[in-house]
Amino acid sequence: MKKNPHIGSSLDDLFEEEGTLEEINLIATKRVIAWQISKAMNKTKLCEEK
Repeated sequence: MKKNPHIGSSLDDLFEEEGTLEEINLIATKRVIAWQISKAMNKTKLCEEK
């Protein structure tokens, strides 16, 4: 598959250059886990959705 010549570098490349990629990935992972826990709690009616 040919790469599109009109597409620049990715955000991951930018964050990697800045040295923040690992930190950003950790934050995103934590947010996804928190969202999944919240949905599971709502499904089992452990708490009400906000």
